[in-house]
Amino acid sequence: MSTRQLTTHDKKHSNHPLDLILHEFFPQYHEMAKPTWDSDENRSWYPEMNIQEGEKDFVVSVELPGLEDKDVDINYSNGRLVIKGERKQPETKDSVNEHRVERKHGVFERSVVLGSKVDSEAISASFHDGVLVVSLPKSSDVLPRKIEIQG
Repeated sequence: MSTRQLTTHDKKHSNHPLDLILHEFFPQYHEMAKPTWDSDENRSWYPEMNIQEGEKDFVVSVELPGLEDKDVDINYSNGRLVIKGERKQPETKDSVNEHRVERKHGVFERSVVLGSKVDSEAISASFHDGVLVVSLPKSSDVLPRKIEIQG
């Protein structure tokens, strides 16, 4: 097996052999859920995301604890779902010494390429208990259908 460098502008891609194999067999592997930032300085945190595909729809869920729906923006264009927002840093008093700060804050953006399989007019989203769920029904053009044989 030969290894080769991935030609990409996403700094988070790995040259790990498994990534190279997945990219070889699935050219859109790195496009499916790639982060969309220009550099690490523009990204404050990276919320975890699940993508599921059923027979009739895609479901994308993103963990966004501490946010409200007004803090999140969702767009779908040209086969790409973009979810972005901001978690504000909590204000602390000057007299308080922070011993550890592990919770991330700031701007985030996640992007998922789903292609033209989605009925963009029927996309819906809900936000409960810090989890954003976006339902993207498949277009009727791509849904399986039974063809009756004419006798």
